Parts: sequence; structure tokens; C-alpha cells
Amino acid sequence: MADEIVEIADNATPQDAHVARLKVDARKWVAAKLLPKKYGDRPAEVNVNTQINLGFNQCGRPATVTGLKKLRMTKSKKNKNKGKLPLARFKQSLTVVGRNLSKSLLIRVRGAVNYLWVGRWMADRGFVFPEQVSVSDRTEVFVSIARRVADKKVLYLEFGVAAGETMRWWSSALKNPGSKLHGFDSFEGLPEATWFWTKGEFSTGGKAPKIDDPRISFYVGLFDQTLPAYQPPPHDQLVVNLDADLYSSTIFVLRTLRPHLKSGTYVYFDEMNHVDHEPRAFDEFVAESGLKFRPICADRTLTYVAFEIA
Repeated sequence: MADEIVEIADNATPQDAHVARLKVDARKWVAAKLLPKKYGDRPAEVNVNTQINLGFNQCGRPATVTGLKKLRMTKSKKNKNKGKLPLARFKQSLTVVGRNLSKSLLIRVRGAVNYLWVGRWMADRGFVFPEQVSVSDRTEVFVSIARRVADKKVLYLEFGVAAGETMRWWSSALKNPGSKLHGFDSFEGLPEATWFWTKGEFSTGGKAPKIDDPRISFYVGLFDQTLPAYQPPPHDQLVVNLDADLYSSTIFVLRTLRPHLKSGTYVYFDEMNHVDHEPRAFDEFVAESGLKFRPICADRTLTYVAFEIA
């Protein structure tokens, strides 16, 4: 390892000196952890005369208690900072590495971390989905709801329609001619950007999809423009599909629909793996509303998740 450190130092240039220093420090840190007795920080040798003189000031008179306290405090701060130094250097190393990574790679890394968070999030709230291991995509989650309500007089509300793929699926799955399917979307894409999506993503140029089913109606505009005045028609079963993606949109829909959310209502979330958005909105709404939600079905990645209000 010593030869490796010397080689790094010899090859360093003024332009990458800080990188070379980080590499050397990293190797020294590893060596200290592997062989602490040989490479770790050693206690300073004690000079007897120096130790005796600690009790006297520069004039040879006994030092005050305050002076000794300051000395001890200084040593204590140095000892505390020793533990922080490797962590600070590690963080600095991450910033150096980050400069050389593409944005798309960083998005994938953050996405992977989000799956860790959603697993922890579900566990903390006691949500367990018995069928999760065998469910591979959102269509199977839809099926788990549809088989319970297909023949009922359903009011199906979809928030985030885009090209209408999901609306077409539910149009086929709901068999009762008295069911209604209402889709809410501006059809101009997301109203704001996130770390993952861009503003305007999923736009269809302001045009709603054409679906041959008279039970379907579209409410075109932003949610805060169309939903407050919306009056749900009579129905026996309510199914809410939240594919709004954003925290701001999701929490607005949940709060506005609160008077209509009753026991037996099914609520589906399409992006639960983005913990800063739909899970955050869901968390806040549960705390505000006092409603209890039973887990019904989720895919194996916990991205597509369905609940029933207890």
C-alpha cells in the first residue's frame, strides 16, 4: 500500500492534486482500520517536564482553573473532530465522483434508493400485501379491485389520464351499464418539474383521448380548476385512481374528495415508489382525515398499490 501511495503522489499534477490527496487519505484510512496498532493514530509521547509545567502560566506562577479548563476543552474538541474528519473526506469524495456521473445515472441511483425507502415506509405503517410476490405489474393490481366491483354501479374517478390507456382498461372491466368513468386531466402534461420528470411531460397537446364508451366523461383542466365544482353522480361503489404523480396534485385531490371517501372505497396509487410525492401526500391525508386504510394489493416493487378504506 505504501508503494501505491508513493505512486499516486508521484503521478499527481497541480490540476488533480486534490483528487490525489483524497486517494492517499482513503488508503491511509483503510490501513488504519485494518491494522490500527501499526497505522492508527498513536498517543503523543508525554514529556514529564511539560506535564509538570501544565499547572503554571508563562510567568512561572500557578495557572488559574479557567486556564486549565480551556486547555482540556481544546483537547476535547480535537478528539471529537478526529471522528468527523474521515466522514467529511468521504462526503467530499462523493462530490468529486458526482461531477463525473451523468444525470441519467444519478436519476437511476436515486430511484434505487427510493425503493429502499418505500420498503421502509410500508413496514413502518404495518402495510403488508399477501399477493405482492406474485404480482408483476399494475394490471394485476387493477384486476384485484375489478373482480370485487365489476358488476356494481361504480363511479370510477381517474386523476391523470394522459393518452387514456388506463381509462380504456377500466371501461372494459366495469360491466354494469350504470357505471360512470370520469377522467380529470389538463392533457398538457405535468404542471411542474421534479427530479425525475420535466414540466409538461405526458402532454397530449391538450386533447383528451377518444374512447368509444358513453359512460366516460373528461373534465379538462388543472385539478384545482375542475374538481371543486364537481358533483359525483349516484353510485354504489367508488374507485379512485390517483395517477397524478406529484405531491401537490395528489394531496389536493385527496383533500377535495374527503367528503366522498367512505368505508369500502378503493384508492389506487400509481407511483408509490416516489416517496416525496404520492406517499408523502397519503401520509398527510391519513393524519388529517383519521381514515383507516387496508392494504389490498401491490406489485412486487411496491410501485402500484391499492387500498380499501376501512
